[in-house]
Amino acid sequence: MIIRETTAQEMGDVYGKLFCDIFGFWEEHHIPDKVWLFLTDTEDDIIGFASGFQAKSSEIFLMWGGERKQYRGHHSKKRLREIRDYLHGKYKFIITEVENTNLNMLRLYLSIGYIIYGIKYSTDHHTYLQLISTKGEEQ
Repeated sequence: MIIRETTAQEMGDVYGKLFCDIFGFWEEHHIPDKVWLFLTDTEDDIIGFASGFQAKSSEIFLMWGGERKQYRGHHSKKRLREIRDYLHGKYKFIITEVENTNLNMLRLYLSIGYIIYGIKYSTDHHTYLQLISTKGEEQ
């Protein structure tokens, strides 16, 4: 997998289409600061993406991310580890939130060394677990 850093603005309509392909909807008001595309080794197809906001120079908040349906499966854990390791090359802390009902994603994050450090309750009655990965403390 090749990881390419870009922005949603540089991607133009491609970001919204990719987001919709993965999540089934598009929220235009969630335009991230940073986007990391996951490309096949031949760079001829997009596997998925991660996107987020740089909170400070040592910290990135991952807001959205996923893989296109045809790429989901047993390689997902390896890819999530790769993006974590790539981001730890730039950031000491990687923070994300996962809705507490999304057990598969929670298990995936926990299995590669993220730890739960908080709980967030949203105004639309959803509960999110806040997770963090700290450089040097990965499994």
